[in-house]
Amino acid sequence: MYYLRVFLIGFGFTLFGFVGLLGNIIFIPIVVLGLYRYKKVRFFSRDLVRFSWFLYLQGLKIFGVATYTFEYHYHYKKRLMIIANHPSLLDIVFLLAHIRHANCIVKESLQRNIFLRFAIKASGYISNGDSQEFLQKSLQALKDGEVLVIFPEGTRTKQEINFHKAASYLAINGADYLEMLYIKSYQSALKKGQKWYNVPQNRLTYKIYSLGEKNLLEFESKKSNPLRVRDLHRTLNHLYQSQQKDGNGTASND
Repeated sequence: MYYLRVFLIGFGFTLFGFVGLLGNIIFIPIVVLGLYRYKKVRFFSRDLVRFSWFLYLQGLKIFGVATYTFEYHYHYKKRLMIIANHPSLLDIVFLLAHIRHANCIVKESLQRNIFLRFAIKASGYISNGDSQEFLQKSLQALKDGEVLVIFPEGTRTKQEINFHKAASYLAINGADYLEMLYIKSYQSALKKGQKWYNVPQNRLTYKIYSLGEKNLLEFESKKSNPLRVRDLHRTLNHLYQSQQKDGNGTASND
């Protein structure tokens, strides 16, 4: 059974690459012709990413590689920022497959990935390579009314969830609403520093659900923004670390 699980996980990666290369048939002309400069084209590209990754996730279910439940009911709001913890490689796929037209922060190294680089450029996703540019582009996206998805840990969870303060800075200075999602991984697989073939006996199982939404216009509104950033950062770290330790799907929305 172990070797069957390894084969299925390997098949999942192969399927992901195939989907990426197939999408390049459309994304490459968009990038070469510079059409990504237009908002409607970027949204079209994001729709294509969402549709492709949704089909990819259904393929993982059909072939017994992974299964998941997505319990967050997304409703568009201007200047909405969505955050989540980051336990596995599949996390961004879960979110972008269900959140229409969302912008997101991507690792700089992915811009050199043959399977993803053209989709990233065509969709206008934001690289985290240069910290100042990353912050400016993220703030501008929120001010333009876009929905922004970000993993505040910056990379996959190692042991304890620990958010960077940049996410709280973006939320306070650019967003009106903050949606807090939690991604629960039922097995230890596809984590930071873990070999892809170190797989459990059962298929990978995930649950994505909301820990609540914050109206940032009302959050500590009498304080200065630097103090609000500090308080939000502390609140989010406590909330997610408590959820990680609790592990039963319940959390306070204070």
